[in-house]
Amino acid sequence: MGSRQPSHTKPATTAKQQADDRLAQALRDNLHRRKAQLRARANSDTADAAEMPMTAVPSAAPAVDSDMTQTDDSDQNKQ
Repeated sequence: MGSRQPSHTKPATTAKQQADDRLAQALRDNLHRRKAQLRARANSDTADAAEMPMTAVPSAAPAVDSDMTQTDDSDQNKQ
């Protein structure tokens, strides 16, 4: 009997396949690093927001002018 390789071994990879594998691993590592940075920033932002007094938080809603009246154009066009 000859020197047969077991069926569970991987075939030899080409240089292109090795380069593709390295690139894929680098992209995965970069993605994981960026996600970790975003999580760290989010945790940092929430901690900073918790330390700020409530009066220093800017209002997200614009000021409402009480002199403005709403008109319904559909009533005016029904003549």
